[in-house]
Amino acid sequence: NRDNTDKDLDELSYYLNSLKKSMFLAEERIKISLYPSNTLNFQNFINENRLLITVLNLYSCNLDESSLQYLLKGTINLTHLTIKSNKINGDGIGLRELKQLKRLKIFEAYYCSKMTNPPCFKGCPHLEQITFEFCSALQRLPDFRHNPNLQKLHICYCVKLENPPDLRHLPDLRILRMKACSAMKSFPNFSACPKLETVDLFKTLVFGSGPDFRGCSLLREVKMNYCPNITSGPNLTGCSNLRSLEMHDCINVISGPLIEGCVNFMCMKIDNCPSISNDA
Repeated sequence: NRDNTDKDLDELSYYLNSLKKSMFLAEERIKISLYPSNTLNFQNFINENRLLITVLNLYSCNLDESSLQYLLKGTINLTHLTIKSNKINGDGIGLRELKQLKRLKIFEAYYCSKMTNPPCFKGCPHLEQITFEFCSALQRLPDFRHNPNLQKLHICYCVKLENPPDLRHLPDLRILRMKACSAMKSFPNFSACPKLETVDLFKTLVFGSGPDFRGCSLLREVKMNYCPNITSGPNLTGCSNLRSLEMHDCINVISGPLIEGCVNFMCMKIDNCPSISNDA
């Protein structure tokens, strides 16, 4: 992990070249994480080591579309990409390079405040985790039909999202976190994910009945905090592996959760839900 001073990059390049010449260490075992403040000083470094880079973290960058395109082009062994930039749009030339990252497993976007549309993950069949956090202009989520191996989906503080994620093409999804997506109009179809294990809902302003988890037989943990507009607890009927349920500040709930068939249920915590209690 290095800053992007010329001296540091020269030292790192020398170190990597030494490793590549070593008979004891294969190239594919080397992982590099870069934390640049701009993209100008390390272009030569990137050119020399594209095939070595498997982890690329771009935090607080002065990073525009053309710079991101330059970084990703030809970095075909990348498995983990993290971006934090207010100059990146999902339809821009930068993230279009994702189409050739066939080994990518983790994609994270933080504080990409100008990203109105998500990137296309069609060329990333091995994706296991996608995160969008504080992408305040994001208006829709990706089409997941080309990502059947996705296991973790985190969508947090994306305040313009109106439609929930379409889970029909995510048979292996295990963890779903949705926090402070205040414009979302409905809950996802959770029953489309038979392997779902953990659901964390925070500050979801959906009106009407609570989420329906029937069919999620592997579900173990549900958290619902500050969901003030729902009128009933979640339907957990038949969730035989459920261990715990938390509900906090769901102030308009008038009927408690349905837990028939939850034979392994161990812990229910309910706080500031005036019409129901832990004894409900």
